[in-house]
Amino acid sequence: VDATKCIACRLCLDVCPIAEVYVEKIEVARLLGKVDASKRPSKRRISDVVEKAKVLHRLTAPKTEKTPEETVPWTTIFDTG
Repeated sequence: VDATKCIACRLCLDVCPIAEVYVEKIEVARLLGKVDASKRPSKRRISDVVEKAKVLHRLTAPKTEKTPEETVPWTTIFDTG
């Protein structure tokens, strides 16, 4: 995984069994000092993780400013003009 492009969706942990075992079961338990830190109730569905990744990617995408010509005037929305 390229660390500069990481958006923290953790999809890599769901598709790579080595990463899951190493990071979540060994390192987290060691860093937190908790015995139960390595136990996870169930594996997340890939579709849920992909949806989360899409949302996170949209949040990290560069924002584009709209010009006044691209926006709808308030008078047309509320029929006041």
